[in-house]
Amino acid sequence: LDRFTENALRLEMNDPASVLWGTFVLWLGWFGFTSGSSLGFSGADGVGAVQVAINTAISGAFGLLSGLIYSYFSNHGHVRVEAIATSLLSALVTITPGCAYVQPWEAAIMGFTGALVGTASCKGVDQVAFRLQLDDPVQAIGVHFMSGIWGMLCVGLFANV
Repeated sequence: LDRFTENALRLEMNDPASVLWGTFVLWLGWFGFTSGSSLGFSGADGVGAVQVAINTAISGAFGLLSGLIYSYFSNHGHVRVEAIATSLLSALVTITPGCAYVQPWEAAIMGFTGALVGTASCKGVDQVAFRLQLDDPVQAIGVHFMSGIWGMLCVGLFANV
């Protein structure tokens, strides 16, 4: 295919429902990933896993809210499905390093700001990836790189260890 030339055909999303469904399946899997990982070091009662699940849910919910607001104002009153999916995944990436060490209100801040960081940076990161001829059709570099860095910084800002 002619992906990296000026005359390349730019494909648009053709099934927004599948994008949202896949995003929510990833969110569901994130609970198993983060909560399941915490059971090994939190003791027999599983209180740590519950705290991790709560923080994951709160962060994702505030990331969705952030994505809706960002998309609405950056697209002149229209909400784009790509922004919703990107913001949710960015919030989840942001909360992952510190989900066992923050309070729920801190998880809300991390999710909201992480979604903004990830969603806002994806356009710029996508342009750099295109110039370097890195094929990233789902903006995984922007979501994981920028939100991951923000998540690590948030651990230093918010962690209660």
